[in-house]
Amino acid sequence: MDTQKNFQYEYPIGIHTLYADNTRPQHPDYYPDVVYVERHRPLTLQIIRQSKEGEKNPAIVYIQGSGWHKQNLKQYLAKLVPYARAGYVVVSAEYRYSEEAGFPAQIQDARTAIRYVKAHAAELGVDPERIAIMGDSSGGHTALMAGLASGTPFDTPDYDQYTADVRCIIDFYGPTDMSKMFAMEGKFGIIPSDVRKNLLLFEKAETYEELRKQAELANPLAYITPERPIPPMLILHGDEDPVVPFQQSVILYEKMRACKKKVEFYNVAGAGHAIGIWIPDIDRVVLQFLRAHL
Repeated sequence: MDTQKNFQYEYPIGIHTLYADNTRPQHPDYYPDVVYVERHRPLTLQIIRQSKEGEKNPAIVYIQGSGWHKQNLKQYLAKLVPYARAGYVVVSAEYRYSEEAGFPAQIQDARTAIRYVKAHAAELGVDPERIAIMGDSSGGHTALMAGLASGTPFDTPDYDQYTADVRCIIDFYGPTDMSKMFAMEGKFGIIPSDVRKNLLLFEKAETYEELRKQAELANPLAYITPERPIPPMLILHGDEDPVVPFQQSVILYEKMRACKKKVEFYNVAGAGHAIGIWIPDIDRVVLQFLRAHL
């Protein structure tokens, strides 16, 4: 029998050995329901991290999609664990949903969450200069708006000594051209109730003119211009998405390229809306992008 040096026991020939990694925590820690701001009710963060005391790690502020309805923030936390294991502090942020607060409440809340993370960077173990924003579906739209809206009126006084600027944006199948996502029929008059119930984000618009103005303000494409500084962007979309058309991401990608901004676009062939897209290959792409830009 062979004896391996520095081990207490003798092992049979042919046995395989793995070596422990005692340099890192063994699993992510989860901090639920951390209140980051009081609106007419508390808004919370779900925080996952796998880091040691005293470290300053990059962070991902994640906006979960919900069709602008009330989010179930804990339902999809498991899909964020690979990013925490890779060394990122993952912060899933609740926003005010459309039935309680229409546009631009969601963007305001996302940008407040970013500033909260910067304000509490030391206790969260975050490097405040290395923050990405990521979202899927309606959360992708919110992440785009929050990341692109620097210097616009989409801010509140909360933690206003910090900026909401981020180093990069990750958009999973988010709506982009809002005029194409929502029906804009009718030149004049009040929006009929059977149309209003489908507007979601723009539920507070009562006339078609108000709807058009809000849709223009909520269009991420409008904030991408050659002269504006735009963070690097990663776009991911399934080409069989029945909810947010694949073309929505195509026009975002083409606008970024036309304005000579850094952008990567991954089509997930055969993937639907949040179905079939959260796969290990996508995790690898996201982590590679984050390592390059954080």
